[in-house]
Amino acid sequence: MDLFDSSAWLKKHGGNAKSYYSSYLSLFVTHGVLFENFLSNENEGKFFINVFMPTFDFLTAYYGYKPIIVQAIPEADIDDLYWWCYPNYVKKFI
Repeated sequence: MDLFDSSAWLKKHGGNAKSYYSSYLSLFVTHGVLFENFLSNENEGKFFINVFMPTFDFLTAYYGYKPIIVQAIPEADIDDLYWWCYPNYVKKFI
């Protein structure tokens, strides 16, 4: 399994999501597909409102295209413990 340590890239681009997120999310305008769930709930609401949405809106206006994002987990199953059952070799990375 190939893994990529993005620590150096993240530090180079500001070290926090508000700083690097536009560079990261712009990769998915034309060069890839992001499989993710973005939630506006209590746990992730601040990130969604303060980082994701402003970045998404900025990139959409700047490029004229939205980043390509596909829902990774069905909304009805978002809290199912099944989605937290990663293989043991992956757990040391999360």
